[in-house]
Amino acid sequence: MRLFIAVELPASVRAAIAQSAGRLREAFPRGRFSRGENYHLTLAFLGETPEARLSDVTAAMDCCRAQPFALTVGAVGTFPGGVLWRAVDGGDDLTRLQRLLTAALCGRGFRLEQRGYKPHLTLAREAVRDPRVPLPDLPPLTCTADHMTLFRSDRIDGKLVYTPLHRTKFA
Repeated sequence: MRLFIAVELPASVRAAIAQSAGRLREAFPRGRFSRGENYHLTLAFLGETPEARLSDVTAAMDCCRAQPFALTVGAVGTFPGGVLWRAVDGGDDLTRLQRLLTAALCGRGFRLEQRGYKPHLTLAREAVRDPRVPLPDLPPLTCTADHMTLFRSDRIDGKLVYTPLHRTKFA
């Protein structure tokens, strides 16, 4: 199973992000844009994981103590390779949660990406910008992160489908 752990976003925020992504399509006429229901803030990408390890993943999640915290979805940016994203600011609370989760997973033998954590929401892949078109002014969006979710990622009929397997509430 291909797994990742993420902060789920409320449906209203996902809809607003999808609307902003639609406004970006003119400036990025080529690319594979994510479906709105798939927007999430990744905390840890596990990749292919045997089903027998699910209890280790959920135990790592459940040992991470966190309080609900505010998230702000802000600026647009790109990574090499044409990944179009919007930045996410969760302050020290998000940084602390991501580090706690990483330590808990590594303590249970999981090997995670070693690059620095850059909180973002992926809007599109293989996006190509038309430099003649100015970027639209997108207002920031805010919400509260009150849980994290373990997702299974499957490609079904050519579409990525994320299925929640476990949720850990922040107390």
